[in-house]
Amino acid sequence: MSRWLFFGAIIGLFIGGWIGAIFGGFLGAVISNGINSAAKENGSPFDANSGGSSSNLVFYQIVFSMLAKMAKADGSISAKEAEHINNLATHELQMDLDTKKVAKQAFNSALKDDNTIYDYAKKLKQLTASRELLELVYRFLFTVAYADKTTHPDEIEILKNIPPYLGLPSSSYDVLREEFEGVSIELSQAYELIGCKPDDTDAAVKKAWRNRCNEYHPDKLMSKNLPDAFMKFAHEQMHQINQAYETIMASRS
Repeated sequence: MSRWLFFGAIIGLFIGGWIGAIFGGFLGAVISNGINSAAKENGSPFDANSGGSSSNLVFYQIVFSMLAKMAKADGSISAKEAEHINNLATHELQMDLDTKKVAKQAFNSALKDDNTIYDYAKKLKQLTASRELLELVYRFLFTVAYADKTTHPDEIEILKNIPPYLGLPSSSYDVLREEFEGVSIELSQAYELIGCKPDDTDAAVKKAWRNRCNEYHPDKLMSKNLPDAFMKFAHEQMHQINQAYETIMASRS
């Protein structure tokens, strides 16, 4: 099955259940053709002729190029970071051997090229408008930065600055930092995460909270056979959404 049919189907599932998945699969095929043409123009590491049908692999090439830039941000790649990235490929993304080979080539190439992680982030944003996928990739960057239990100032700088390049709100950094470091989420960040405003009524806040929960609720996604990475992401995102709602309501009591 084409990787882009797969990702198109996932996007469709988030949009509209199995009917959305069918449409998403069709959309994935259309995107695949467009990416293939664009890849020929852009050249390596988005070369349409590298590693077989690269239209199915561009997503992984970009993501693992970003992971390479993050892992090397402090000047070297630790054993913990290397192990973590391998686990992402093998267990969470469940990549087959051929796909892992292409991802590894992209990773190694990115360690030596002159592109920045922001260049790759912009490519990824051009590739997909799915906030769920972009948030997942941003979380991957966090997990690499925190893989060896310490963070370098250059890693923190990337994590702070990259959300706009992915089309994510700037508060995304503080929200994930709260999770990874146990820092309390601020009220303004809570409103942004839920998708409401301080002057909204309690009923409007509750409605926005329910809508966000509906996007990521693990029980809803469990039956859709999504990869482990998406299920873990859904659990973590639900925790953040619920904590944001509790923060907002506590401030109003």
